[in-house]
Formats: sequence, C-alpha cells, structure tokens
Amino acid sequence: MEDLTPTERDWVLASGRVAHLGVVDGDAPYVTAVSYVIMGDRLVFRSLEGRRMRAIRSNPNVSVLVAEVDGKSGDWRSVSCAGKGEVITDPIMEGDAITKLLQKYASSYDVLLGISDRMPLQAAYVVAVALDEVTGRRSGSPLGPKTRPGRL
Repeated sequence: MEDLTPTERDWVLASGRVAHLGVVDGDAPYVTAVSYVIMGDRLVFRSLEGRRMRAIRSNPNVSVLVAEVDGKSGDWRSVSCAGKGEVITDPIMEGDAITKLLQKYASSYDVLLGISDRMPLQAAYVVAVALDEVTGRRSGSPLGPKTRPGRL
C-alpha cells in the first residue's frame, strides 16, 4: 500500500458519493453510510433522529471512511478521517449545506421525486464533522505488489 498525497486525498473526499460514518453507541461501534459534501475542512451530512444522532450527541468522536474501487482492476483508494461531529444550528450554514448536498446528488432527483410524494417530510439535522485527522492509502504501485482491501 502507498500513502495518498494531500491533493489525492482531497480529490477522493470531494468526488466520493458515499461515506461510512463510525460512531460510538454506548460501548459498541456503529457504522452507517451517509451522503455528504465537503465544506472547507468539514464533512457535512444530513441525518434523521435515531441511533446515529443519539450516539453523536453522547460521544461526538467519529470516524469517516470514503473509498473508491476500480471494478475492473480491483485497485482502490481510501481516505480515513477522524474528528468531532456537531449539529449545525446556524440557519445560513444549514441552508448552504443543504444546497450543496442537493447540487452534488442532483442526478438522484428522478429517484427521489418518484417517492417524495408518498413519503412525509421528516425533520433532519445537518451534521458537520471537523476533519482533524486525515489519512489516505491506495493499493500498491504498478512496480510493486498490489494489495486488496483486507489484504487478500
């Protein structure tokens, strides 16, 4: 495996479609997938009330992983982040985050429009994770042995 450069880490974070968010729920880890955007040095997502939000309120320390895999070669790049999650309460920042999320996932609108009229709107929180620790790795170089996720 090799480290990603800061530019490569930024690209993986900005272009990724799904992040896996790890929280601590009591004394157990809990990981869920989230749609997200990067805003400055924070990863931002929306969440309904539930186990994830209760865990973040109880212990704001979270871990985030964004990965991309080449389906043909199996090569991969991943960025792992650690930081504290906090609910955004400023209405302007919340609006900016929602706008950026809608812009990023605009291609999913046709799916959402088909179900939105059958689903009641629910109150959601906008959560920002300060990206305090960021590391990135990739499978081996063309000159070295390739590794797969889990070191298969």
